[in-house]
Amino acid sequence: MGKGKPRAVEKGVLGQNLSLLSSSSSGSSSSGSLHVPSAPVYYPNEEEFKDPLEYIYKIRPEAEAYGICKIVPPNNWKPPFALNLENFSFPTKTQAIHQLQVRPASCDSKTFELEYNRFLEEHCGKKLKRRVIFEGDELDLCKLFNGVKRFGGYDKVVKEKKWGEVSRFVRSGRKITECAKHVLCQLYQEHLYDYEEYYNRLNKGVAKGCKRKGARV
Repeated sequence: MGKGKPRAVEKGVLGQNLSLLSSSSSGSSSSGSLHVPSAPVYYPNEEEFKDPLEYIYKIRPEAEAYGICKIVPPNNWKPPFALNLENFSFPTKTQAIHQLQVRPASCDSKTFELEYNRFLEEHCGKKLKRRVIFEGDELDLCKLFNGVKRFGGYDKVVKEKKWGEVSRFVRSGRKITECAKHVLCQLYQEHLYDYEEYYNRLNKGVAKGCKRKGARV
């Protein structure tokens, strides 16, 4: 391969450390010496490196036995610029920094609790101090909110009489009575209806902001 064949590798810090380790080990036991062969270094000429991938393919049988090698290209080799700047583009994501602390409700109960309590403090001037009880058990407000949202929101659930489906979403496997549906509707209206309106306004504001920014682009 002419000038493209590997030459001796300069001994660096790693080689020095290995030599010291080998010499110190040989004093106590000859089997403890460590010998790591240096990886090959290739110096192709212009003709050999005309097609870099083809050159790598040629040296592969010899170099892969070491697991690593170094190729030093010719001094006058200049890799071609692969991007067309006139047509090059990449997608970007618009992040509304001012809305990072005002996020939509999450399906995660802990995150929902934080966001719901923030809403109560900032917009209602109160905190959720007591647990909400439904048929003797604590009601999962996160599940209830996401269940109603899943079926189109409070107004749609009332109009289409979907409280049975919402109840199954909140408490699967339980018997659903007409009284239970009515109570669940009242609890949602008392604790979550205002939050739903706030949530919807927040989403509309984010959507309008994205549309305006998209129109500018």
